[in-house]
Amino acid sequence: MSQEKAKKIKQQYEKKLNDMQSELKKLQAAKREHAKLVKNQAVYERQLKTLQRDLSDMKKTKVGIKLLFLYSSHLKLKEGSH
Repeated sequence: MSQEKAKKIKQQYEKKLNDMQSELKKLQAAKREHAKLVKNQAVYERQLKTLQRDLSDMKKTKVGIKLLFLYSSHLKLKEGSH
């Protein structure tokens, strides 16, 4: 094998190695970004559940207030008719 041929093979090998290392860095960065997004999604899902629970509680309170208002209005009407 000639010196020149060996040099060419070495250069090709080093280029492939550099390309693979560069690709590995990109994949590792993508993996970190994915982990971050998954973590954020979990946080957002917990916040959404909390807000949905709060909304449900507020609706129940609203119904309770309406019923209380109707009941007190009914009592006032009843008192006024006697």
